[in-house]
Amino acid sequence: MSEKRYVVPEEALKAVHDAANSDRDYFDDGDAHPILLAFVRWLAKNPVVPTLPQLRSVESSAGHEPLNSTRWLSDVLTEWQRRMFLAPEPAVPEAIKDLLEPVDAPASTWLKGGCNESVMEAYRRGREEKGSAF
Repeated sequence: MSEKRYVVPEEALKAVHDAANSDRDYFDDGDAHPILLAFVRWLAKNPVVPTLPQLRSVESSAGHEPLNSTRWLSDVLTEWQRRMFLAPEPAVPEAIKDLLEPVDAPASTWLKGGCNESVMEAYRRGREEKGSAF
């Protein structure tokens, strides 16, 4: 069986070149190709498979096409491709969860100063936890 061949998209090479050479030349254009090719090979052998909650989230944002239609499937796959390397949202520490406004709270409540009070209280709690209350 012959070894599979992988192609590094030109756009990926350009993105690496632009990022690496934005301030000064870090490497020649030829250096990016083997690095990206190694990543593409790794990804082909180690596909990033969504967890069930991730899949549900991606499905819910896939649009309003009929379930299991070709367009819907394309939307799900495209959305997963966009999300699979995003860093997860940081967890909210238990110690300050009570300071968060409920999602369904009216914006007027939050804008009338509740935001500032909650930020100051979270800061105070953090300082106390470190033993240096202000």
